[in-house]
Amino acid sequence: MKRFFIPLILTLFAVNLVADDLYKNPGKLKHLWHSSRNFFQRDNAKNAELQQLNPAWKIEKIWPADGVHNISASTCDDKGNIYFLSGNSFDFQIFQLADDAKAELRWTFPTMRGVSSNIGNYMTMKVDNDTLLITEGRYVWVSQPGKKLLYRLSHFPFIIKSVWLQGGRLMLLGEKHLMSSNLLGKDRRTHFSASQAGKALDLLQKNPQAKFLSGGMGANPDEAILLYGGRSGAIGKYSLSKNTFTEIVSLPEIEEQRHIYNLSKNKDNYLFSWAENPAYGAIGMQFAYNLSSGKLTVIGSQINDYLKQFWKTMPVDMGISWEKYHNITGNIAYNGKYLLYSGGRDKMQMRDDTPACSGIVDLTKYPEGVSLQYPAVNGLYFSKDGKSLVAVEYYQVSKITPKN
Repeated sequence: MKRFFIPLILTLFAVNLVADDLYKNPGKLKHLWHSSRNFFQRDNAKNAELQQLNPAWKIEKIWPADGVHNISASTCDDKGNIYFLSGNSFDFQIFQLADDAKAELRWTFPTMRGVSSNIGNYMTMKVDNDTLLITEGRYVWVSQPGKKLLYRLSHFPFIIKSVWLQGGRLMLLGEKHLMSSNLLGKDRRTHFSASQAGKALDLLQKNPQAKFLSGGMGANPDEAILLYGGRSGAIGKYSLSKNTFTEIVSLPEIEEQRHIYNLSKNKDNYLFSWAENPAYGAIGMQFAYNLSSGKLTVIGSQINDYLKQFWKTMPVDMGISWEKYHNITGNIAYNGKYLLYSGGRDKMQMRDDTPACSGIVDLTKYPEGVSLQYPAVNGLYFSKDGKSLVAVEYYQVSKITPKN
């Protein structure tokens, strides 16, 4: 496995990481979450309480300077730049965290009349080659070079689940479709479609319950990495020229209401996190797939009878075996040694009954390497300063730095 963020390994965790019994006691874990719902909008007393729970870390609010702002989505590009989506009654705003950990406004686009104000909760975004791609399912917003205002593409014949750039074209993935266009939304091509003659994908014919959920460019412009779910699921390689899908790894059931999942790309690796919603029993696993080597590395998993029976081709090296209430789910970051986990997928799903927390694991010191007692966040990332973490929360952005 290629290791990245190497300077981080040297300086980030000189602090002694000792697992608190919070992670061994489900009652305490659940109490932390339920007693900290208002951590979404923290006052000074709650900030002090959170700091007291994490004496080895310094927690600083770095955005906004004052007031309360909603944050709906966040992402990190291959250069380690962190972006997040905020907004008000008039427009959506996408900020980039600069090297000095200050937020810089990069792009804006107006809100839509007659649309619910919580539309931002359904948005996903990626930044690819300094191009912003964002969708809420019906529309796609794309950035223009050197421009702060985005332009909007529309009239797609399916609900869009994921967007990315590939071979200079915009790729749009639906549950049963894959389409591409130029960056102006023209020259549209259908690669596969369950409803179009001659464009059927063999997988969808054999498994009608399959629904594609996320994707991105593979090892070359002819290859895409796609995740599908349903009664069974898989991550696999799709060939645009051959219209074939080849599984990399099969997965347990993935339903959008019952499971928490995330597929993201970081440099040469695709990172995947899957778990049953803790309300349903909290089974979880995480792994990385390297595009250059084709190697699958299991970062962590609960080794139980359910997964053993389902995943009969389970790799020999299972990595870390989590305890039930670690709930290492949602958006993850991984550098070969340290695993960061956000604890959740989105604000609407993670806000009420889910006893989840974000945190960090030193995979060489498990379980003693579990540290950071923090409510679930939108995203937890490695900072570009080489020693800190950045927590993109739901109403603020925080910098978390080891004290020693």
